[in-house]
Amino acid sequence: MGVYRESAPSWLWTLWAERAAAAAKKEHLHLQRQEQAELRELAVEQSALAKVKAGKHRFSEAEWVHVSDWAFRSSKELVRGDPGDDIAEFDRQVLAVAGVDADDHTSWLVHLDGCDGDGSRCAVRIEQLRVERRVEALLDSVAKKTAVREAGWVPGQFVTTWYGSRVGVVVKVNKVTVKVRLAGSQGPYEKNLDPRCLQPAPASLPAPPAIGDEVVVRDRGGHSRHARVVAVDGPLLEATYSLKSGQWRSRWFDLLASQSTPGAL
Repeated sequence: MGVYRESAPSWLWTLWAERAAAAAKKEHLHLQRQEQAELRELAVEQSALAKVKAGKHRFSEAEWVHVSDWAFRSSKELVRGDPGDDIAEFDRQVLAVAGVDADDHTSWLVHLDGCDGDGSRCAVRIEQLRVERRVEALLDSVAKKTAVREAGWVPGQFVTTWYGSRVGVVVKVNKVTVKVRLAGSQGPYEKNLDPRCLQPAPASLPAPPAIGDEVVVRDRGGHSRHARVVAVDGPLLEATYSLKSGQWRSRWFDLLASQSTPGAL
C-alpha cells in the first residue's frame, strides 16, 4: 500500500532528503571526474602536439595514441595525393616521428588496394581507379541516355517510381535524367530521377479527384484518414483531415496514397 507524500511521517521525509542529497553528490562527483579526465586528455594531446612540432621522438603511451592517429590520417592523405603535390609541414613531421619518409613510397604505412608497396607509386593505382570510374560514369551516362530515348517520356505524363510506391508527373526531360514532380510533406517538389527507375503509370491508376471531393488518405504513420481535397496538381492532391484531438492537418498526397470515399468504405 503506497504512502502519500502529504501524509508521510517526518522520518520518511528526512530519508528522502538524504537520498536526494546523496544522489546529487554522486552525480556531481561523476561530472567532476569526467571533466578532469577530459582536461587530462586535452593536456596529453597538447603535449604530444608540441613534441611532434619540436621534432622529438620520445612519447608517453598516452601521447603515442594521438601521434599514431595523426600519422595514420596523414598516411591516408599521402596516398590520396599525387606525387607532385605539396605535403603539409605537420604531416611531414608526424610521419617522420612514425618512421615514414613521405618521399620514400616503400616506407608508407598505407597503400591502395592493388599497390604492391615495393616502390611503385600509389599514384599509378590512383590514376587507374580514376580511369575505371570515368569509364563506369560514361557507361552509366550512355545507359541513361538510351533509357530516356527509348521510353519517350513527355512532360505531363504520369509515372511511378521507387518500385511503384510513388506516382508523379513528368516536368522536364533532360539528357540523362527526368525531372518529376512528387508529393512531399511540405508540398509538391521536383526531383531529377534516373530514367531507368521510372515506369508509366498503370491504367488502373484512379483519375485525379476534384476539389471538394472526399477521399481516404494514408498519413505518414500509415493511418487511414477521411479527408477533403482542397487542391489538385496532376496525380498530386492536397487534402485536409481531422485528428482525434480535433486538430486539423493539411498535407499533399499522390493518387497511390489516396482513394475516393466510396471505394474505401
